[in-house]
Amino acid sequence: MEKLDSYIKKVQLQIHPSNLIRGDTYNMLNKIIWIVFEKIITISNKLLKMSKRARITSKEIQASIKILFPGELFNCADSEGTKAVKKYDKWKKSITSDDSEQKVYRSHAAGLIFPISKFERSLEKLSIANQLSSTVGIYIAAVLEYITSEIIELSGNCANDNKCVKIKPRHAMLSIENDEELKKILSDVLLNGGIAPNINTYDPKSTKSNKSNKSNKSTSNKSTSNKSTSNKSKSVLSKTKLGKSNNNDDCSDDCSDDCSDDCNDDCSDNN
Repeated sequence: MEKLDSYIKKVQLQIHPSNLIRGDTYNMLNKIIWIVFEKIITISNKLLKMSKRARITSKEIQASIKILFPGELFNCADSEGTKAVKKYDKWKKSITSDDSEQKVYRSHAAGLIFPISKFERSLEKLSIANQLSSTVGIYIAAVLEYITSEIIELSGNCANDNKCVKIKPRHAMLSIENDEELKKILSDVLLNGGIAPNINTYDPKSTKSNKSNKSNKSTSNKSTSNKSTSNKSKSVLSKTKLGKSNNNDDCSDDCSDDCSDDCNDDCSDNN
């Protein structure tokens, strides 16, 4: 993994010239750039296996970026890549015999800051393709430069909000966490900027309403429990009444039998 500190600094001077980037922030940005690069190449390798092609072009890279980048981020990155490729093709057609003797870097011809040759060397190592088109490195460099500029812009704004001159890893991490599209791309990347704050705001009205709801629930529970106990007591009383009435019936039957026996005995004596 080659370092891109000098190129990152040039991008930062274009966006936030009054700010500075701390050393560990450079390491963090280098890590992000090469992780995104590796993700693009792994998806492009899968597409090459499916299509059974031996040559990789900017179309395969565009298709892999469309899979990886969500929504508006893909549109902006794709427009930057196609713009750089068109600019390079236009420069290549306008070259004369006198101009060919002068040494011109392809990144300058494409209007880029990031080095095209470094990404092409890494692409040759990671890609399964046997051949590379001349525009692949230009397209990838333009896309990665756009992602870097987006992160630097957001992290610089975060540093200015916190009244800091230097852009720290904390600012870069917070800018990525607060951006939904960047967060989706780098969801599986461990960023060394601490933990994103997740504090619930205190609302006294909501607590009062929660308390009132709890009290209402408790009173309703009490009322239901009282109703159940009253129903239980009623059922017990009815059972006891039924038992007493049955006992009284038995006693009356016994008394009537005894009286009839006594009367029969008296009548027999008189006779």
